Amino acid sequence: SVYPLLDKESKDSYRRKLQEFSKKIGKKERETAVELLKRSRKEKEGKSGQIGGYLFKEKKNNFYFPVLEIISGLFLFSVALITQNVFLFLLSGIPTLLSAKSFCDSIFSRAVKPELLPKIEITEENCPHTLVTIVSMISQKKDADKLLHRLDVLSERIAVQKIQIGLLLDFPASKVEICEEEADLLSYIEQEISNRNRSKERFFCAVRKRNFVEEEFCFEAFGRKQGAMMDFCKLIAGEENGFSLAIGNFDNAEYFVSLDSDTEPTPGSIESLIGFVEHPTH
Repeated sequence: SVYPLLDKESKDSYRRKLQEFSKKIGKKERETAVELLKRSRKEKEGKSGQIGGYLFKEKKNNFYFPVLEIISGLFLFSVALITQNVFLFLLSGIPTLLSAKSFCDSIFSRAVKPELLPKIEITEENCPHTLVTIVSMISQKKDADKLLHRLDVLSERIAVQKIQIGLLLDFPASKVEICEEEADLLSYIEQEISNRNRSKERFFCAVRKRNFVEEEFCFEAFGRKQGAMMDFCKLIAGEENGFSLAIGNFDNAEYFVSLDSDTEPTPGSIESLIGFVEHPTH
């Protein structure tokens, strides 16, 4: 059973759902729990193999887009009556549609009650190998210092030590593959990461090589952020060697969390995200 592994909020949610489900079918909670447990043991695999698969049914909302279309049409019709000018109507088309979507979202946010999604309580014992990665570009030492400081801040906010924290970096486009200042910067970053890993190997860094692009007649890394994440996933899988620097433990990583350079996750939010994904009913 996954129940003992849940966090407190999820356990409370299971109990409330069991109470509601028992009331709906007209049985005592204990009888309902025993029956659901028997069903889940019989199924063994998938959502039906967990009690949560019966308690937390996926709710499909089939009304949002039809309602959005109706509201958008009414908004556009109102604008057409007010402007009575084709040019002004076309000019105000996008702002009108955005206003209609905002109005529709406000209606559904009030009408549809949000529901807590159950999740596993992530600890040092059950945490899968996860790489929390800041994806950014650097050109000078002050950029590296700022990002290294971000690593220190994240290490304090992410309590579970098995969650590794690191950098995925690119240099800007250049006429040369790598210059002397960039080579020195790579050495500096490698040393800083090594210093932080002396007590516990928790930090990592990967910097992509630049390739020559004939159309631009310069060296640059492919695909910017999206390309960086694709290449890094290949590096984790042991398929990619296009990196000037790759320091840290990437072996057998199960999850990859990408952060922008200005993203500030709250304490416990990364663990909650992993716990949600690890729950077998999701």
